[in-house]
This record gives sequence, structure tokens and C-alpha cells, in this order.
Amino acid sequence: MMFNFSKIKYLYIPVFIIIFLSLPELPYCAPGNSSAEFILLDIGARPSGMGGAFTAVDDDINAISYNPAGLGAIKDKRVSFMHNEWIEGIGYEYAGIGCSLGNYGTAGLEIKYMHTDKIQGRSLNGKVTNPFTSSNFAGAVSYGKKVTE
Repeated sequence: MMFNFSKIKYLYIPVFIIIFLSLPELPYCAPGNSSAEFILLDIGARPSGMGGAFTAVDDDINAISYNPAGLGAIKDKRVSFMHNEWIEGIGYEYAGIGCSLGNYGTAGLEIKYMHTDKIQGRSLNGKVTNPFTSSNFAGAVSYGKKVTE
């Protein structure tokens, strides 16, 4: 009996995407570093309205961030976009998309981006230096499948 490798190659694609997106962030994963705190911000009106207690919801595209297994209940294509402006020119962008794969479950992709306007730089002795900006980016690939009723 010959093994069909064509089905397995599709499993490698999400794994390589996850590894590729994780490589730039690996140096920042040291204990005590808080460079990725922005990924804990609530996204979407429904999860925000529930105070972030969204892990039990299984019919919303925002489950990508809270409980990817909940994607298994989605049987169509869904998208979610969010734009948020805070004080001092801080902005937060979010985009998520989920697509049903029929009997194989649902795949999802999300992108989070936080950025600032120009910030006036200062040296250690208080002298004005060049302005700079700050930004963070995170992406995730998710998959969920309903196993039983």
C-alpha cells in the first residue's frame, strides 16, 4: 500500500507560516520583557462588551484571539476589522478572516498592529534628540474543527 503524501503537505503550510511569523519576535520572548503586551487588548465590539470573557463563544470570527477551537462552528466566510485611536497618537488596527473548509473545519488568520505618531526624543541629560515612532505587529494562523455535537 502506498502512502499519499499530497494530504500531508497541506499540514506543513500552516506550521511553516507560524514559524516564519514567530522568528522576528523570538528575541523579545525573554522573561521580564513586555514588548508584546498589545496582543492582550480586546478586539471587536462583542468581546470588548463581554469584558474579554469570550472563550466559550464559538460562532464568532473573533474567536481566533480568544479560543481558536471555536472557529469549528463557523460554516461560512467571516471577516472582522477594527480601528482604534487613543490619546497621544496611539493607534491600534486589527483584521481577522475565517473561511470554512467544509468537513475539514475552519481556518483563520489575524493581524494586529499598534503604532504611534512621532515622539520627541530626549537624551539622558534631557536634551532634545531626533523624533521617533514605535510600532508592534503580530499575526496568527488558527484552525478549529467541530469534532462532536
